[in-house]
Amino acid sequence: MKSVKTLSTMLITMTLLTTGCHSYYGVNVRQQSLNNGSYYLMQPPLYSGDKIRFQLKSGEKGELTVSRTDPQNIYADDGRVVPVSQISSLEKREVSNGKTAAVVGGSSAVLVIVLFAAFVSVAAVGIIAGT
Repeated sequence: MKSVKTLSTMLITMTLLTTGCHSYYGVNVRQQSLNNGSYYLMQPPLYSGDKIRFQLKSGEKGELTVSRTDPQNIYADDGRVVPVSQISSLEKREVSNGKTAAVVGGSSAVLVIVLFAAFVSVAAVGIIAGT
């Protein structure tokens, strides 16, 4: 029964840790000239569903989920429109390979330890019962 409780606790902990496997990474915003105006190129590009953090030239900060973009604006799923020309910094939330690898490696090590401990416990009970 104790090993079931330990395994349940471990699974809940792994689930909570894997939700923290994301980090924000900078998005490079460059203005490109056209004959009759300009547009903004974002690298890496933003897609529908991306979560971003931004700071405007006015100092205002915000976070949003991207609904769509065009060469001049970022449209949020809540109806807000952020003009790209007013952005002083932009970050996109992505999966962090380092954090994910650490969680997977750590979780695997914990699982091996728990299974070994359970095996030793079962073996010890078998030896004691056999005597």
